[in-house]
Amino acid sequence: MPGSHKKGPIVSEKGFSVGNKYSNTNIINEEGKLVGAPVWDSLLSAGVGYGGDYAGDSGVNVDLVDTVSGDHDLLIVVTVTEAFADDGSDDQAIFKLGDGTDAEAFMAGTVLNDAPLGYQFVYTGELGDGKKLVLDRTVEQGAGCTGEANIMAFVKAQ
Repeated sequence: MPGSHKKGPIVSEKGFSVGNKYSNTNIINEEGKLVGAPVWDSLLSAGVGYGGDYAGDSGVNVDLVDTVSGDHDLLIVVTVTEAFADDGSDDQAIFKLGDGTDAEAFMAGTVLNDAPLGYQFVYTGELGDGKKLVLDRTVEQGAGCTGEANIMAFVKAQ
């Protein structure tokens, strides 16, 4: 559900614990064992994690996870690395996370409006067969507009 910040089944049942390279939170596996702290870079290099830092001054969409074969569990962590703000014109950057068909399948474009530095949003869901995870960005307007986020996505075949 777009805009949901609750821990869903993948977090509670699949053994994920929330954290990222900006926090000291550890990742715990399904057996309750510490995987590492922080482990984002190693998960990226192992091919199960995708993402990086994204600026609001680019309107280029990014395929975070390529089209998958079969259904996959999905965990997305969005961390604000530069506050989302505007110069009073309501023209700050808009970030959406979709599945290639629905631009807001995982995160609505309003979620990061006025989000301060350090805020973190967690999404869980299913990336269905033939779908991909897409970051859809609308560029910020005006000299006083800011906004950047680190977006990490983890996938696991069902």
